Amino acid sequence: MEILPIISIILLIVLGVVLYIYVIKFLPQSIPVGMLGGAFTQPTAQPIVQPMRTQSIQPFRTQPIVQPLRTQPIQPTIQPMRTQSIQPTIQPLRTQPPIVGGNDCLSLINAFRKQQNVPPLVAATAEQIACANKCAANDTVKGFHDSFRSQMCPGDSGQCECSGISSVETCINMYIAEGPGGGHYEILRNPQYKILACGTDGKGFYTHNFYR
Repeated sequence: MEILPIISIILLIVLGVVLYIYVIKFLPQSIPVGMLGGAFTQPTAQPIVQPMRTQSIQPFRTQPIVQPLRTQPIQPTIQPMRTQSIQPTIQPLRTQPPIVGGNDCLSLINAFRKQQNVPPLVAATAEQIACANKCAANDTVKGFHDSFRSQMCPGDSGQCECSGISSVETCINMYIAEGPGGGHYEILRNPQYKILACGTDGKGFYTHNFYR
């Protein structure tokens, strides 16, 4: 009778060991905690993920800033027309030979001398021509050849004069037209004279002084 309880206890122990081994070996390892007889835990709350509310981003509307082109009004620049005033050129009536050189009367007399095969005269100095003008101004008042007789111009050795003539050309032609014997013709063609001073008072009186 005492052996039976002992055997029962041994059998229970063996049965417990077998059961333990079975549980450990054959049952799944991941048994939820709630299924065990241990402490009860609240199931982990799943986080409620709200979808992110995104506002649609409107593209930034920028108004193009267009500054009006600042242009300064262009004032038309009008240049006044440059006009040169045309001064009427009035050639004075040449009633006398040039003061210096006496080219007009000199050329006329030399043309005559060339016809006579006589060497040409040369123009007098400015002083001699000025003296011939002085003679003309004197003689138109005091008479022909007054200046020659008074030796107004030193060195002159011949003198021809005419009065009331419109041009020196007419005066020279009168000397030539006089012909031999009148005195003026001979002076014009005299080869001893080398220099000629033509003078006038500017009013139609002409004096021609000849120098050797």
